[in-house]
Amino acid sequence: MNRNLENLLNGNKNPKFKSEGERRIAYFLNENAIRYQYETGVLVHADDHKPRIWYPDFYLPEFGTYIEYYGLKGKRNYDSGIKRKETTYKRMGLEVIPVYPYTGYLYGIEGAYRYKAAQ
Repeated sequence: MNRNLENLLNGNKNPKFKSEGERRIAYFLNENAIRYQYETGVLVHADDHKPRIWYPDFYLPEFGTYIEYYGLKGKRNYDSGIKRKETTYKRMGLEVIPVYPYTGYLYGIEGAYRYKAAQ
């Protein structure tokens, strides 16, 4: 079977991650038996108010929450993209956990996971 189709049908169980940070996040999620979907499309209305499909890094269906890994924070163009994403997600009422290399992947995700699980 075509690998991409197989991933789509099986919930993307073994995706190829775009960065080491994303791979570590997936490892953490797997180790803690947290189901996720990798780069699932979501319809957003960005600052130009035209509908677009964005692909946040992870979606946690049990929690209705997304995870965005911002691995290149500190670069001007990248930072403006982060700001745009955060503004759009907030305006649309989407719950997104931002994760940065310097904040510790696991601490940020684990804290958010525990918070959501306690609710």
